[in-house]
Amino acid sequence: MTAVQPLNGVSLVTNATDLGFLKVELKQRQVDALNAWTSAEHSGILAMATGTGKTISGLACAASLESLDLIVIGAPTNEIVRQWVKELSTRTTFRPALTVTGKAEQWMEPLFRKLHLVKHGQFPRERLPIIIVGSYSELSKTRVENLIADAGGLPLRSLLIADEVHGTGAEVYRRILRSDFRYRLGLSATPIRPSDEEGSNLLLEYFGGVVYEFKLEEAIAAGILSEYDYHVYMARLTADEYFEYRELTVKIGRLLGRNQGEDPREGGRSFAKGRSQMTQEEAFKQAQRFMIQRAQIVKAAEEKFSSFNQVIRDHPPRRGIIYCADIDQATRISAKLGQQGFRVARYSSVDGDRQPILAAFARGELDALVAVKCLDEGVDVPAANLAIILANDSSERQFIQRRGRILRIAPEKSIAKVVDFLVVPPLGDYPPELIASEINRVKYFAHAARNRTSVITKLAPELAPYGLSYSDLW
Repeated sequence: MTAVQPLNGVSLVTNATDLGFLKVELKQRQVDALNAWTSAEHSGILAMATGTGKTISGLACAASLESLDLIVIGAPTNEIVRQWVKELSTRTTFRPALTVTGKAEQWMEPLFRKLHLVKHGQFPRERLPIIIVGSYSELSKTRVENLIADAGGLPLRSLLIADEVHGTGAEVYRRILRSDFRYRLGLSATPIRPSDEEGSNLLLEYFGGVVYEFKLEEAIAAGILSEYDYHVYMARLTADEYFEYRELTVKIGRLLGRNQGEDPREGGRSFAKGRSQMTQEEAFKQAQRFMIQRAQIVKAAEEKFSSFNQVIRDHPPRRGIIYCADIDQATRISAKLGQQGFRVARYSSVDGDRQPILAAFARGELDALVAVKCLDEGVDVPAANLAIILANDSSERQFIQRRGRILRIAPEKSIAKVVDFLVVPPLGDYPPELIASEINRVKYFAHAARNRTSVITKLAPELAPYGLSYSDLW
């Protein structure tokens, strides 16, 4: 556990009785997080592992501020927005929040009226702070910016709480990071945006950097999160899949001008001699499209599907989450599980209201949720004890979030399990891009697992034909 040392003259909290709006007692890590944020002049990011109480820490930070006018809470999905509304109503004595999702006519007029009254000193002090909870997609729209401007701007004492704060670094959501928020709090297990240095630097500068960190290994050691075992199944690309993978790799190399030693993101000149006049920017965008296609080959490798029968024999889902590459793969897996007598539901962006599905899973009425991306961040599913990962991005953030979904302590859960697929090329080939990306994920998952040594001793001989040894996996 780490925390910023208190600044001179700052009054720090020792327990929840110091926080009038909060109805729960803080754990020591949450007190430390609050004090770190307070010491950093009420601005900063709390980098806390999934399941260690980020939400309560955020509520504690809000409750610690005296004479607060406005709290704006942003979240990446509507599910997480609903969770914040529930937590506010059960964990605090704040007045009910205004939810900024759905039909704009239901919230725009009430929001304008409240902000206008506060700005003109006409809103009753005892009814403050006003609380807004909304999705990033809604809060970042021009109409919200215009509404705030028409109301006279944000009140003087306004707090922004950005849940899964890494999302605010995306260019489409940066409008949320207004300069007139006096207090700023970011929450995330993974605040850095992979492959986006500009976005990472922007949000770190805006929030004032990471002021407190509580890692997953600390949480497991302290008994806050469940221990887990890690199981890896190898899946080889078919000859056709591998041929397409290599073809795309060659095209990507040509577009990126590797033979010319050029970076297509710089300047606007033609990317290679003898080619059509494609600018470097156009070449880079085309290369990105090919990278997505190449990644999809790995995510949807056919041998994963044929090996799935063995996986569910070894690890039959009773409270499981199965992560798939796309809707088609999720539909196939759902059908396969249903044919074998498992009670399953697909959980994706095309499945409408997903709250009843989560509720049924929590009651034990479903054996598995077959998800695409909707369960990656923020959604609480503490009953889950098994994650089968058929598809993963190369993003470290994604597999950290997915692992975190099943590590929450819950009744009748002793040990959680993560089942992963390691995709490799046909024997005799060794494409560095494919092997390196897959091995990095395996090493990360294995590092904190109970059975780390047995995972590595099992995999090393199987990967020896690809030039890998025990030390490459440790």
